[in-house]
Amino acid sequence: MCDPRGAFGPPTLLAGVNTSFGEYGARLTRDELTVYFSSARPAGVDYNIYVATRASLASAFGPPTLVTAVSSAAGDGYPSLSPDELELFLSRPTTTVPTYDVYVARRASAAVNFGAPTVVAGVNDSMTADLQPFVAANGDLYFESARRQLTGNDVFRAPRMPDGSFGPPAAIEEVATTAVDGTPVLSFDMLTLYWGSQRTDNGGDLSGDIWVAHRASLDVPFSDITRVAELSMAGADDSPTWLSADNCRLYLMSTKGSKLQIYVATRKP
Repeated sequence: MCDPRGAFGPPTLLAGVNTSFGEYGARLTRDELTVYFSSARPAGVDYNIYVATRASLASAFGPPTLVTAVSSAAGDGYPSLSPDELELFLSRPTTTVPTYDVYVARRASAAVNFGAPTVVAGVNDSMTADLQPFVAANGDLYFESARRQLTGNDVFRAPRMPDGSFGPPAAIEEVATTAVDGTPVLSFDMLTLYWGSQRTDNGGDLSGDIWVAHRASLDVPFSDITRVAELSMAGADDSPTWLSADNCRLYLMSTKGSKLQIYVATRKP
């Protein structure tokens, strides 16, 4: 166990997934034994979605395999599983307008492959970028959107409806700034929000830092907004991608090396 609000130790490269071509957007299953992520392997040109597994938290991930059905020549990123692992959300560049949309691929069971992804109805703005989807434990969809162009990119939430569709997205106003705010990551109890931001208050870096906010219950706004200084490297673009169920491990991506790479940081007991 760890202090769920304690400081993280130094981030280390996630063993078994990184190459010299660049990787980002790692999202894991609840047991942390399966990871989905984007990689530019083998040629360093287009990012596609890969999956890898490991035997235990102490083990390195085995050789990643391409998730063929959800990978395209356009480039695909930020794969996020639904709680039942039957849906995989991702962002992909559109072909008609130079922007991004949120897509979803589905499967009948966790033992079979995903089908071809389709645009998520009711979530995307046709003229601006919607990307970096994250599915919360209750099925709500959090994502980054540029639809409010005068305020920069903001974090939005689209509530999951009883019929499986999504309600109208709304910005998380309490964490919005005029800078780029995105890559939302929720704790499993949905009371903690991590995100990446280019805001410059409280020591923030224009390259992008990791921020965190908390709330006492699901029906109140997030507050106690803080820059996660120990995971925000000067001059590097740092963003969260996934938080363990016990809040003890934060997976992140950073350009502190020569390429985007996937790291994990662990809180001390």
